[in-house]
Amino acid sequence: MGKAQGETGLRGRHAISLKSRHLKTDELKSSSNELFSEKRGRRYVVDLLFAWRKVSFSESLRSFGLVVIAAYVAVSTSYPIRTEPRNETSKATPRVVALTKGGAEPLIFNLTVQHQFRLRRAALLSKDQKNASLHEREDYCKPMYDWQEMSFPTCNKLHEHELTGTNFDNGSIHPRGSILMNNGNFRDVWSISEFDGEERVIKTIREEYDFSRSDIEKERRDAVAMERLTSSLHIPNIFGYCAGSGIFELTTEGDLMSHIWDEQWRDKTTQQNRLTIAVQVAAALADVHSLNIAHTDIAAKQFILIDGVYKLNDFNRCKFLEWNDQKNETCTFYVSKNPGKSRSPEEYEYENLTNMIDVYSMGNIFYSLLMGIKVFDGVKTKTAQKIVMNKGRPKLSSTLRNSKDPIDIALMKAMSMCQQQEPNNRATAAEVYSFLSSEAKKLGVPDILKNEDTEQTSARTSVIKYS
Repeated sequence: MGKAQGETGLRGRHAISLKSRHLKTDELKSSSNELFSEKRGRRYVVDLLFAWRKVSFSESLRSFGLVVIAAYVAVSTSYPIRTEPRNETSKATPRVVALTKGGAEPLIFNLTVQHQFRLRRAALLSKDQKNASLHEREDYCKPMYDWQEMSFPTCNKLHEHELTGTNFDNGSIHPRGSILMNNGNFRDVWSISEFDGEERVIKTIREEYDFSRSDIEKERRDAVAMERLTSSLHIPNIFGYCAGSGIFELTTEGDLMSHIWDEQWRDKTTQQNRLTIAVQVAAALADVHSLNIAHTDIAAKQFILIDGVYKLNDFNRCKFLEWNDQKNETCTFYVSKNPGKSRSPEEYEYENLTNMIDVYSMGNIFYSLLMGIKVFDGVKTKTAQKIVMNKGRPKLSSTLRNSKDPIDIALMKAMSMCQQQEPNNRATAAEVYSFLSSEAKKLGVPDILKNEDTEQTSARTSVIKYS
């Protein structure tokens, strides 16, 4: 940790400010009127006549039908929708967002009309805004660094790679060599070859996804976080970014979760290697927290193996921490959706959060390294969440609890440091890293896994899951 890598990030590029103003309700309606006024007027006449014809067959329903029609027209006026079918031309239109300089509102161009409308309405429909009344942002919270509100796009770099000809259904090879490898919930993952033969991956928003401004903002934070962490040995390199897409370091060696599930991997992985992995996990999180970034989605699947190092991936859920000048302390933040079994008590209680949620989740990774299974394996999600909120933890076997092995003891100690119920009682990521690295040095455990430790894994794992 701390050893500088080559400058493979995006520093030096022209920064673009993203202090975009929020659209008010009246502005959104005005924008939608411009997009849909002509077709909307014609549709209302047809809908009205059709509805009137249906209710006129019964005199007793005539007055009721008038009320229904009036309500329908009122709702349609407030929330107009597009009526014509989406043709093949509009479906193939690239989805590109250009951001203007000087903090102006992002300009939207080269989008289908349907996507423009969805993007504009998203400001009022995002989950964060729906929950704003419950968790108002503190009045005096300000960004800690200028880069937290900036972006470093290299759109031309992305546009060098043609992906539109690839078959989305079967991942067939594009004439230029791009392959649809995999996809997550939000983005597709393509393998590409650069002009110099280097292998990379491009992540793009999935073709069928109804993206919004908040989605574009997530990918901005993902790119900026990885760019800022260029010097860390424990974060994958980023080579380009534009709106919802990015170019990243490729791995075919798999992720930590898939390895832990692999019985052959568990059988051949030594105690020393388990401690090495734990040190790498803690080092990555310590690097992230050193820049006042909260990852908010720490899990074994987020650590991908590249050249003997498990590197922390996927920052599109991250939060850039802010500072309260009045209270002279770091501001808390709120996340509106916290699924799964691997999160902290305060996340399941939907409280205001700190980066200590990452530390708690890191403890679950140490549990999996010790036990070879996921936390609360076989327990229903809701039940597991209630256990965590009530100060319960995943159970360790009696063999482990009574173990005299110094590595088992070190990992259990690190797990305990991470999983205190109260966030203020947990160790920081840097403290966990310092403890584990000192234990590794005492036992002569190396910082990087040797080639013979990973070559069998590489042969078995040809595709890595990204999100």
